[in-house]
Amino acid sequence: MNPNRLSEAGMSCYCDYDYSEFPTLYAESTVKARREHRCCECLGAIKTGESYQRRSGKWEGQFQSFKTCQRCIDFEANIKAHIPCFRVCSIGDLIQDAVECLLDYREEASTLLFGAYRRDILRRRNATAIRATRAA
Repeated sequence: MNPNRLSEAGMSCYCDYDYSEFPTLYAESTVKARREHRCCECLGAIKTGESYQRRSGKWEGQFQSFKTCQRCIDFEANIKAHIPCFRVCSIGDLIQDAVECLLDYREEASTLLFGAYRRDILRRRNATAIRATRAA
């Protein structure tokens, strides 16, 4: 039995989510980048030709569009495969929500927590690089 798989271990989920920001309109698609974009989750580059997920909608009267790289999509899918109740509370909070959720399951999902910490460090480095570029 895989110790990281909660459903196999017969463990129950103890999640408590409060979704307060539902969009009034929403569309989601997977597309190939025709130019370079920035991932809204890890702040990494989505290079030309790479697939990414585009989510568009109307939140609180404003139309917005978000792009998520394939690496972050795979990361979220991997966590959901091991912790089925995992949910991202708002777009752009994947890594923070993953760390918080995985801390609750650190005994059962320690390798996933390690991966989330690595992504958090990478996101911080990307944010620092973006700020340095803008300041120059």
